[in-house]
Amino acid sequence: MNKDFNIPDPYHPNQVDLHLDDVQQQALEQLGLNEQVNRQGIESLSPEQAAQVGQVMAEGFAALASNVNQQSE
Repeated sequence: MNKDFNIPDPYHPNQVDLHLDDVQQQALEQLGLNEQVNRQGIESLSPEQAAQVGQVMAEGFAALASNVNQQSE
């Protein structure tokens, strides 16, 4: 493998958990669910709320990927 190959941070295996937490927190804040999760834990979300959080997180990861793709061009 080429030693000079640089993996962009959002895709780097050591960075995935860091971005996951950030994107999840942003999604919870955007949906107004961060207070509930802080008090009762992520397990307190209803299936519908969890689906909304997942959708917003997917959009957040797409935005991260878009930023990386623009920077690499």
